[in-house]
Amino acid sequence: MLIKFGSIVTQGRGKLGGHVYSKNRQGAYIRTNAVPSNPQTASQQTIRLFLTQFSQAWSNLSTEQIAGWNDAAKLFVNKNVFGDDVIPSGKNLFTGLNQTLAHSGQTTLEDAPTPQTIQPPPFFTIDANPGSIVLKDFNVSEDTTVVFMATPPVSRGTSYVKNRLRVISTEELFLNTETVDLSSQYEAKFGAVDVGDKVFFAAYSVNSVGQRSVIFKSSNLVQAIV
Repeated sequence: MLIKFGSIVTQGRGKLGGHVYSKNRQGAYIRTNAVPSNPQTASQQTIRLFLTQFSQAWSNLSTEQIAGWNDAAKLFVNKNVFGDDVIPSGKNLFTGLNQTLAHSGQTTLEDAPTPQTIQPPPFFTIDANPGSIVLKDFNVSEDTTVVFMATPPVSRGTSYVKNRLRVISTEELFLNTETVDLSSQYEAKFGAVDVGDKVFFAAYSVNSVGQRSVIFKSSNLVQAIV
């Protein structure tokens, strides 16, 4: 969790009361001092593979390419939770954009890009029945690569699911897209749903240089087949 120190205490590092204080390019932060685990799910292994792949790829870039990424980083300024500008390192920019491109099935980059237009996330509604989960009523304004996420069935009172969303599919949505059937992708990830189950779906768009939109999220109860 990012923190912001005041005028008296300006920074802190080290362990205190079960927490660790430190600082990175995003700013000062605090985290619980926990014993690291070694997760082995397929998605976590994929993330590790991409991290390793692009860390090694960074080392193989030419001096000119590395300089290009370091210069380009100034163009990809982000905001942290406090609204402060955060400039990534060239390596972090290279790794971050390429991981997003790889996750969305697009061509990765060796040369630094310039920022491009990011399409808004596709809004949609969910038509969920046992054996059939279809997203519809899209607002796509042009051809867009979209990453879809979903949750397993959750309790009806659940509204916060950020930590439960998992990628289930990447689709190329075209201007005239009306529906996307994600039945098989959902069942492959979470299994079949029953009447009354509550499921969440979310989506974000990714442009050709690896920038991603904000996430749009929607939920629905699985209905009985009429």
